Amino acid sequence: MNILRLRDLEWLSVPQAGQLVNLSPSTIRRAVNDNKLKAFRDGKLFRIHRDDLQDYMQRGRNGEL
Repeated sequence: MNILRLRDLEWLSVPQAGQLVNLSPSTIRRAVNDNKLKAFRDGKLFRIHRDDLQDYMQRGRNGEL
């Protein structure tokens, strides 16, 4: 994926993701560490794509987590 496409995607920090779905940052980090939520590491920080966060929340509602 080239750099221009990366800029078009909606990436969230852990606190932003938590705030968006009303979960604590530690819950988001735990989901990432348990491979339940996809994320990529940007230095020391995780970045989560908005679509992956929505998928994670949908799986939780469906009882798949």
